[in-house]
Amino acid sequence: MKLGVVAGLTGLVLTLAACSNGSSSGSATTSTTAKSAPASTTVPPAPSTPSKTPSLTLSDNHRTIAVIVPATIKVSLPYNPSDKESWQLVSGGAGFAMIGSPKYSPPATNGADGTEVMAFLMTGDSPLQLTLDYAKPATVPAKPAHQFSVALKPS
Repeated sequence: MKLGVVAGLTGLVLTLAACSNGSSSGSATTSTTAKSAPASTTVPPAPSTPSKTPSLTLSDNHRTIAVIVPATIKVSLPYNPSDKESWQLVSGGAGFAMIGSPKYSPPATNGADGTEVMAFLMTGDSPLQLTLDYAKPATVPAKPAHQFSVALKPS
């Protein structure tokens, strides 16, 4: 009886192994396919198509953005003036500056966040990180509740 159970289980294991490897021969094989990266590991995305006027939103967070310098970069992010917080530039670099003041666009529906729109001019040829923290004006929190960051790569 025990031998029959062991033989049956062995056959089941071999059948499952064959099915998982896409084989119908019934023999056990070892899979040589690469394992997927764990869900917690983030792979930097490929640079976007180069643009002189990229328009970025929260969906671009943590992306690499290819720009043709000089570039005018528009960033539109969720904003609620009642929070008494706003998007603050915390990184930039040489050849990079904000153009004018941020502009507020009210929400289309009540109870939703509006949008804060900022424009930046990039004239430098070196890659740089554009990082914005959502914080109270004139403060730099140790760990902001919200952060937007993109890598700008001149093309």
